[in-house]
Amino acid sequence: MQAVPEVSPWPKRLLIIGVGLAVIGLTLLAFQSDEWSELSDPRESAGHTIILGETGSVTLDSGCWVVEVEDATDDVIIEIKRVEGASATDIIEEGCRHDYGAQTTDGSTFTDVGSWSIDEKMEVQVSPAEDCVDCDGVTVYLTNDAAYFSSFVSNPTLMVMAGACGLGFLLIPLGWMLMMINRGQAAKIHLVTNQHILEAMTPESEELPIQTAGPDILTTDQIYRLMKGEDPTTLVEREPPSPFSNADTRVKPTPPSSTGGSSNVASGFTPEKPPKDDSWKKWDEA
Repeated sequence: MQAVPEVSPWPKRLLIIGVGLAVIGLTLLAFQSDEWSELSDPRESAGHTIILGETGSVTLDSGCWVVEVEDATDDVIIEIKRVEGASATDIIEEGCRHDYGAQTTDGSTFTDVGSWSIDEKMEVQVSPAEDCVDCDGVTVYLTNDAAYFSSFVSNPTLMVMAGACGLGFLLIPLGWMLMMINRGQAAKIHLVTNQHILEAMTPESEELPIQTAGPDILTTDQIYRLMKGEDPTTLVEREPPSPFSNADTRVKPTPPSSTGGSSNVASGFTPEKPPKDDSWKKWDEA
């Protein structure tokens, strides 16, 4: 009998490690909520705060600048123009990819107005577009996406928190999936073990001579005789049934005679009672 392979304990360990890392990461997030707010809240992380229609020009460093508006009820449309000398000239095209997203801890909501790519450090003017209605006096926040990411990476506590949460939430489904696969293998091993135990407990003399393939396959009659405890190899001759439904044409055996002894019957004639004819003389002459 072959040795039964052991089930690996690592899927359960990975699941436990993942849950532990996720709990550690969420705990650090709860204790570092102030630092997280300083990085993700535009009111704290914005490089520039501008009131549309009132603020003049500002100097922006190179990078992708994200513009946010707090509690905006209407669409806010702005334009960013390059300032050369004393006047605004070219309009800078909107559109750049960024990782920054406004998040707050006090329930305030912010609307992403857009993002602008600044190739080099320059002076710009932020103003409402011509088709923006009632945009004067609206406060907008400009955040440099590169500065936000650099501040996040340079904070070791936040990096440990993000790494623990990310790795934990990755190991939890991985460990669970491997546990399900392991459970199926354990069920298969259990069946194989039971089969080996039954084979070891069954004596060779009691093994049934039933084969699953080959020319010695038992017929239905032989299996029936085997279930009755009879020898299945003994042939039983049976007469075919009668072809007629109304009459039994099978040959019936003659029952044995109940009279014992010789088949000759004693004569009833005596010297006092001889036969009346001469038949006995013919028998004697013969």
